[in-house]
Amino acid sequence: MNELNEILDFLRKVTRTKLNVPKSFLNGEEFENFTREVLFPKDVYELLHKTHNYEQNSEDFVEDSLLPDFKFRNRDLNIEFYVECKYRDITKIQNKINEIVKIHESKKRTNEEDIILEKNIKKIGTIEILSANQFNRLLELNTKQRVLICIGIYYENTKNIYPYILPIEHMITNYIHIYDLENYIVPNNFTVIPDRIVDFYIDKSSNCISCKKPMEKRPFQPLCRNCHINWQKNKIFKSEMNYCHSCGKNHKSSVARPECLDCYKKTVSITFDI
Repeated sequence: MNELNEILDFLRKVTRTKLNVPKSFLNGEEFENFTREVLFPKDVYELLHKTHNYEQNSEDFVEDSLLPDFKFRNRDLNIEFYVECKYRDITKIQNKINEIVKIHESKKRTNEEDIILEKNIKKIGTIEILSANQFNRLLELNTKQRVLICIGIYYENTKNIYPYILPIEHMITNYIHIYDLENYIVPNNFTVIPDRIVDFYIDKSSNCISCKKPMEKRPFQPLCRNCHINWQKNKIFKSEMNYCHSCGKNHKSSVARPECLDCYKKTVSITFDI
């Protein structure tokens, strides 16, 4: 009887699975549906474009498939933007990180071992979100029409998908570390608030601490994309820069301390309501 149940369960799974479609596309298409139905539902966002799926492209490749998965218009604010969906299963990565941390926590560590641990976690947890070609293509498209990357992170231990929304210009390369996504999480089963989309692009009140290029306020990453790429070659957090991230005045700032003293006091006052 148990064997029969196992066979029936297997057959049910097979009938629910499109055997001619690669697994990565199945998960990706399911996450695309979630993106449209939950994150950008039709009562809030009008669909202007949807890229063809795997089966349609297998029969005859469509040029529009080079565009992001969706193009939406918010019905109230009348803003248009593209959304490219990416689904990633990080179960093996997270388990490996947990295993390494557990080993290191079981004994006393020297400063050198802490540095090695941090490097290992950074190396293991960095995942490819876009291919190099797609990354460059979407960056170019972003100069004409805003492009958002919607990343679905699945972790088997929690049996949950965690969605993240970030502008492509916030990505330094086509890779990103899973812990760097923290500031971009969207509450699960929640519609993306239109004001949040606007905030991504209207807030240009801060400055790159190296070249003073206007940018959104990002104290955790106070450099524009080009300057960040140059800084990333050495990654010296206390390397001297030229401007305050908040007010833009000439100031000996750094990635570790991006603001002048006056702006820092204001930030602390707002954060802790002093």
